[in-house]
Amino acid sequence: AYSYNGAYLAVGLTNGQVTIFESEKITESNASVKAKRKDRSKQISEIKFSPDSRYMAVGAHDSYILIYDVTQNFKLVKKLRGHHSTVTHCDFSLDSSNLM
Repeated sequence: AYSYNGAYLAVGLTNGQVTIFESEKITESNASVKAKRKDRSKQISEIKFSPDSRYMAVGAHDSYILIYDVTQNFKLVKKLRGHHSTVTHCDFSLDSSNLM
């Protein structure tokens, strides 16, 4: 998933890791890693950035959505529980204040 401002590309892996690249530093032969986050062990199924590019939501096969603060070097700020199966989709409201 690309951030709305185009600064980052986030890639989810089958081992639960999310790798965030700096978009402007991606070339055909190299990519600059901004951050790696591995706060779970199940496969990542959804990544979404908020429209203001401040937050990144990550859903997975463990039924949780983790929220990271982009402005704090992708610090984990919230773990959302309550889903009964794999998180396959989530989206932010246009003003970035709600996650659906």
